[in-house]
Amino acid sequence: MSASTLFLRFLWLGLTSFGGPAAHVGYFRKRFVESGEVTETEFGRLLAMTQVLPGPGSSQLGFALGYRFAGLRGAAAAFLGFTLPSFALMLTLAIATPGSESEWLNGLVSGLKLLAVVVVADAVLSMSRTFCTVPLTRGLAVGTAVVMWQWPGMLMQMLLLLIAAAVGYALLREPVEQGTDVPTSIRWANPWLLAFLLLFLGSILLPLVWPGAMVFTAFYQAGSLVFGGGHVVLPLLQETLGDAVSADVFLSG
Repeated sequence: MSASTLFLRFLWLGLTSFGGPAAHVGYFRKRFVESGEVTETEFGRLLAMTQVLPGPGSSQLGFALGYRFAGLRGAAAAFLGFTLPSFALMLTLAIATPGSESEWLNGLVSGLKLLAVVVVADAVLSMSRTFCTVPLTRGLAVGTAVVMWQWPGMLMQMLLLLIAAAVGYALLREPVEQGTDVPTSIRWANPWLLAFLLLFLGSILLPLVWPGAMVFTAFYQAGSLVFGGGHVVLPLLQETLGDAVSADVFLSG
């Protein structure tokens, strides 16, 4: 699949996928898994990978799907196509409604979120039938849901991910053929990890020599340190912005 085709497909998803990261997973699954382009197992592995990485999970999942189809160019095309509509629409609304809370916009978004609830529920039920096929996986899923319901938070989420990974490694491993080579994509991933770490270090040191970089550093650190999607990063962003943005404008966004 060409990068231009991926861009158009993810652009359409970016224009029609309402409800935030959790709902986006459902839209991605309907578009790529139910059409037979990606297997349920492969989709599940990519989704699991995004859950242990900081930052926006749905954008990461789109990036990974784009890479799966057309390499780095496809990943960039998918990321750009999926995020461009949000960027353009939010910029337009910010210019059109400066300094005021838009009641009609809040009502519109609230109505669309009701639709997103159905999409999320459908995706969860569909994936549960594929991944929760034995009592152990069903128990992990139900137990995780109960614990997160009672004790929500980033640290608890990370702890549960580690526990589930340990249980899966100990009890759910599939045999691997001897002599299997490490994929090339894993071997050349190290420079990108180094770039991430250097940027993170730079985000700490850069404001010391260039005070104008504070906005970049604040948002880069938010994306680097917060796990769990948009709803988790909101409190950190509100604290970071401080008095620069009023509470009404922040809530409208």
